[in-house]
Amino acid sequence: MNLFARVTSAFSKNTEKILLLEQFEGGFYVTHAFSNTHTRTVTLSDRHHIESLEALAHPSFRSSGYDRAIFAFDAANATTIEGVAHVVRDYPTEPINEGELDAMLFKAFWSFLNKYRPFAAKKFGTTELEPVVANIVVCGVSLGDHKVFNPLDFSGRDVAIRFRGTFVPRALLEPLEKISKFVKGNIIVIERGTILSEALNGENVFVDITDTAAEVYATLNNESSYLGRCEWGTRHITHSLAKFFGVNESIVSEMLTRYTKNQVSEKVRRIIERIAKEEANALRGMLAPFLKEAGIGKTSLVKYAFRSSVMFPTTLMDEMGFTKASFSEEWFGGDMKFEMGEAAHDKASEWQHQSFVLLGYPYLHPQYAFLNQLLRRRARWLVPSAAIKN
Repeated sequence: MNLFARVTSAFSKNTEKILLLEQFEGGFYVTHAFSNTHTRTVTLSDRHHIESLEALAHPSFRSSGYDRAIFAFDAANATTIEGVAHVVRDYPTEPINEGELDAMLFKAFWSFLNKYRPFAAKKFGTTELEPVVANIVVCGVSLGDHKVFNPLDFSGRDVAIRFRGTFVPRALLEPLEKISKFVKGNIIVIERGTILSEALNGENVFVDITDTAAEVYATLNNESSYLGRCEWGTRHITHSLAKFFGVNESIVSEMLTRYTKNQVSEKVRRIIERIAKEEANALRGMLAPFLKEAGIGKTSLVKYAFRSSVMFPTTLMDEMGFTKASFSEEWFGGDMKFEMGEAAHDKASEWQHQSFVLLGYPYLHPQYAFLNQLLRRRARWLVPSAAIKN
């Protein structure tokens, strides 16, 4: 019996087994975690790489019996949008009863669907009927200028319901249904970058940089969504450095590691900084149209995070006026505490904070549990069964 199985069996009465799947370049990272409701702790137990969703059909996964699964897909396979739908009541002086609330939720959900599904279709390059709602939750309610947790028995004319919904291409439904067979509870599907952009708090443009590309997201005017993709990654810098020094990129990776530790000569340091700045300037130029589209004039609102295989000198990004992403503690599951298990310490990296944000996602907004229960019942025929099993 492995460590994850031993620990979870020991605390089975208070423990929930969680599977987190994060899509990266060239595959997925699978994180095993468990939450203890008694200690209010989520522990990251293990993390490893798989090449495709089909790998989840392996018996070691199928026999695990997860209580919850969180799938954080990339921009090509998921579109998460946070936005507000408004409902104007016919009888604003009457208190809201459960029947009216139920109907309002569905009306607002349908409004959200009609408003944002065309965006998802354009992003996926499909017709408007192709994107499917894979996950939808209430994350805010207002009556006029007043925020409420539950509008039952309140009165007012304008009801604003904030949803966070995720659309996926219809082709993903089949693998999601297969995976749902070994997950006891909900499968929560989200777009990784948009959730991380929201977790920064406040207005921002979040740039998620990998080896070969930079995905751009924004949280502006109380809405979060995907802006686009720049064909720029840290490999642009390693390739330019390799070409200049006449070495292969594995040598460059070692050079960058030494640079970050101040273990290179002054001449080499200047060359690395000059070339890196040139490439970083190229990224800045690619980002300019996205910033203009979003109406952002301050580069200080640009937050970045790296998911690359090389050690990049982040101080150079700071000199461009960009800021390294630092995620809000309130996004770490409210009052839940997060920690690394013994087996995961050797694999710890700055990615772990991003994983903690995603693991904490199901614990956000517990105050809207009743509304989300009504919403799941209403949205059942529009949301895949894998995502709303309970």
